[in-house]
Amino acid sequence: MSTATITSFLGSSWLRPFNDPALVQGTARAINPLHKANGIGARVIEVIAETADSKTFVLQTNQRWPGTRWPGHQAGQHTMLTVTIDGRQLSRTFSISTLSRANGRIAITVKRARSNGKRISVSNWMFDRLSAGQIVQLSAPTGDFFLQNQVASKLLLLSAGSGITPVMAILRQLETLARTDIAITFLHICRSESDFIFAAELRALAARWPALRLVVHFSGTTGRFVPAQLAELVPELSQHEVYLCGPTAFASSTNAALRNGGVRTIHQESFGGFNASEQGSEADTASQQHAVLLENNKQSFTASTQTNLLAAMENAGLNPAFGCRIGICKTCQCLKRSGVIKNLRTGEISDAPNELIQLCVSAARSPLELAI
Repeated sequence: MSTATITSFLGSSWLRPFNDPALVQGTARAINPLHKANGIGARVIEVIAETADSKTFVLQTNQRWPGTRWPGHQAGQHTMLTVTIDGRQLSRTFSISTLSRANGRIAITVKRARSNGKRISVSNWMFDRLSAGQIVQLSAPTGDFFLQNQVASKLLLLSAGSGITPVMAILRQLETLARTDIAITFLHICRSESDFIFAAELRALAARWPALRLVVHFSGTTGRFVPAQLAELVPELSQHEVYLCGPTAFASSTNAALRNGGVRTIHQESFGGFNASEQGSEADTASQQHAVLLENNKQSFTASTQTNLLAAMENAGLNPAFGCRIGICKTCQCLKRSGVIKNLRTGEISDAPNELIQLCVSAARSPLELAI
């Protein structure tokens, strides 16, 4: 039998609905509403107000056939959540704030973002529009920010802003271990009492758990947190193993201060995107503008050497696909036909043609041509 004959037979109406992807997907969703063709379905079952601008969304992930099932996760890992907004599928990466459970129930805590008016904010849409009963799509959990098998006798859990989410998950795991040989300091930095996510739970934990010492720095009343304060806030700092999460610039400067203070083991997660000016390189202090041509639609824009390409495109009124904004999910990956870029995560400079790059962690070092 020839290839053409086989192809014709497989496309025959006699095999419908088995050869019609849309009908197959529709049938699967009728059987299991949490079925998702390209990810893992999850239903919102509860929305909890944490602060005036943060909410926890409790999600029941898919555990049934047909469909991809939630595989479980390590406390501190993240997932990419996808929703449909104004007919467009948009994604954003969120840390998981709960422990892994056999029933597939997880939670993510979302903080309202400051909108720049040039792009749709998934976080703000969720805060305003996502409610119990609605279904979202998740990716499989990923990330290496989680409690290691060998735990030091002194732990510093250090977070800033919404960076408290994965750190809180790790603390919840530590509580379940019921270890009496670990001394834990939980240091959180936020603007004020009203911005303190999980405040009541953390204080209740500290009250009943002798091994846990809670330290909170309110920058609105005691001044901006300076990493040099760590030695004062955390006695015997160098003896601690550290789990650190917060905005990129904060995490970078705090990591440096910890290492200068003699800390040898640091596990770090950060968020908020990369800009060259945050990396501290002398070559990045002078801003230059470079022309960027988009090959597929012949549009062009200019990008500063101090701004990642994703932000530069959004500032130009374009709407590129993106997810995590920190170089993890690869949603914004595209082909660089020509030109020189700097990888803001590694510091590497590359002039290789036809190279796959991630817009959120790449800055222009020359005129560029991109295939998007």
